[in-house]
Amino acid sequence: MADFYLIRFVLLLSPSLFCSGHHHLNQFPPFHIQPPPLGHHLGGSFYERDIVPDIVGGGPQSDIRVLYNVNGSLTTAAFGNELTPTEVKDKPIIFWFGNPHSLYTLMMIDPDAPSRSDQKLSPILHFLVGNIPGHDVNKGDIIVDYAGAQPPKDSGLHRYIFLLYHQVKKTDFSKEPMIPSSSNEGRLNFAVRNFTEKYHLYGPVASNFFQAQNEENVVIKLGSPDSPPPEGREEGTSEQPEPEGAPEKNVDAEVITQEPE
Repeated sequence: MADFYLIRFVLLLSPSLFCSGHHHLNQFPPFHIQPPPLGHHLGGSFYERDIVPDIVGGGPQSDIRVLYNVNGSLTTAAFGNELTPTEVKDKPIIFWFGNPHSLYTLMMIDPDAPSRSDQKLSPILHFLVGNIPGHDVNKGDIIVDYAGAQPPKDSGLHRYIFLLYHQVKKTDFSKEPMIPSSSNEGRLNFAVRNFTEKYHLYGPVASNFFQAQNEENVVIKLGSPDSPPPEGREEGTSEQPEPEGAPEKNVDAEVITQEPE
C-alpha cells in the first residue's frame, strides 16, 4: 500500500527527476499534472548503447519509470546511467503512462551474460510480469520474480533493460514456469522474440535501462589520489589512501564489496 501512494505522488513530479541519478524523498521538484514528453535522451541512448537494433528492432515510443528505494532515497534508472548491484538488489517501483484500460507485459533482461563480448548465456531474464492493468505492476501476474543485477567480476558493464509490451487481451501464462527470486533456473538464454510472438505481444511500447558492473570493479568517482581536492574541500580531506592503522573515514564514497553467493 505504501508503494501505491508513493507512485501516485511521484507521477506528478517534474520530468527532471528521471534524468538524473539520486533524489532524497524530501527534495522533489515542483508538481506537474501532465506526463512528461518523450525526450531525445530515450531514443539516442538506445542507439548509442546498441540496444537498437541489436536487441529490439526499433526504439520504444515512451519510457518506463524505474525507482529504487535506497536507504530512504530514490535512485532512478535513467537511460543508461550506472548503478551498483547494491542499489538495485531489491525490486524497484515501476510505472509508466499507459492506458488504464489496457493490459501489459513487463520484462527486465541482461543481454550481456556473461559479458558484453561473450553473450553465450544471454539474455538473462531478471523479471517478468504479465496481465498488468494500466501501470499497476502489483496487480499483474508474476511469472519470473525480480532478481537484481549480479554481474560477474571482470565482466565489465552490463546493460539491464526494462521492456514493456502491449497485450491485445488477457493472456494465460500458466504454461510458463513460475521462477522465484532465489532461483536461476529458466532465466538463461531467454528468447524474447519467441515469447512475444507466442503471446502476441506488441512493442516494446516503452522501455528504460541502466548499466552495472561487479562492485569489486567499480572505480571511486571522486578522482584519482593525485587529483587536487575539489573546490570547497579542505586539504587533507580528499580521497587519498589512508596510511595503515589510520581510523576509518566516512564510507559514503567507498565501494561495498558484493558478497559471493
